[in-house]
Amino acid sequence: MMLVDDKIEDDLEEKLAIILARIYLQIPWSKISVKSAHKFFIDRIRASANAKNFKEFLDILTRKVSVTFVKLDSEDICLLEEYNEFTMGLIRKESLYVTNYALEKVDELKKI
Repeated sequence: MMLVDDKIEDDLEEKLAIILARIYLQIPWSKISVKSAHKFFIDRIRASANAKNFKEFLDILTRKVSVTFVKLDSEDICLLEEYNEFTMGLIRKESLYVTNYALEKVDELKKI
């Protein structure tokens, strides 16, 4: 995994979590019958993790969770793409952590 300074690492993790949280909030849950929304989400993240870059990961993930449109910050996407090796390594190797962090952000975004 690419060596990244701790402050940048924290920033990238937070931006990734917020993007995933925004996607999670757009999932049409009424059309998806699952026992566990969390398991459904982490399974789709893991299934999308073989993408070659972050932008492709987003395309695959949104398709797999039936999200047709989600408003995301393009600067955040570009930053995560710039650190693609770190970002994709995080998604592939620490998917549980990334998903849990994203679900914390879901709760924060719901309060806003």
